[in-house]
Amino acid sequence: MIPRPEDVDLEVLSRRYGRPREYFVRLQQSPDTFEYFAEQVRSKRKRGEVTLVIWLGGKLLLHTKDFYPVGTYRLLSGGIEWAESADAAAVRETGEETGLRGSVRRFLGLVRYELVRRDTGVVLPYPSYLLEMEIGDGEPAPPGDEERITAFRSIAPEALAEIADSLRALTGKWADWGEFRAVTHSLLHELLSTGRNYA
Repeated sequence: MIPRPEDVDLEVLSRRYGRPREYFVRLQQSPDTFEYFAEQVRSKRKRGEVTLVIWLGGKLLLHTKDFYPVGTYRLLSGGIEWAESADAAAVRETGEETGLRGSVRRFLGLVRYELVRRDTGVVLPYPSYLLEMEIGDGEPAPPGDEERITAFRSIAPEALAEIADSLRALTGKWADWGEFRAVTHSLLHELLSTGRNYA
């Protein structure tokens, strides 16, 4: 049996950065939202994503983009290219989205999503790697037009639950996206609420 890429990643990254928590999350998705992720995998552009845990002065870095609903902020994330390792993707995405140099400090969580197309029941596995980054000196700056990031903000860890709730409260075409994005915020809040100091 050929191992799935995320199983290989799990073993390699665990040896480098520590064994993470694993989560299994099944989400119903609209056809449009499902196809957004499915097309990335079918075209071999992306095979999953990294979610970046970046601390600045004891607070967590969030961002927003010019096409998000007004007031919507979330943790930074980015796709893993087909032949790229998850930790290499995290380093690359940190630079592309913040302008800062970064390296992986800890492997906090692996979210094994099963995205289900609501009208057909087709299932798409889509992993997200929750990686804490070590950042060099400097302040994050919105990059060029390609990323479409317009602003950053920093929050106390306990505010993650509020961010997750705001994502789940999105409606219309953003509802399923918001539910998907809320998951990593809730899980990180759970991890940080256990009493272990990750900052």
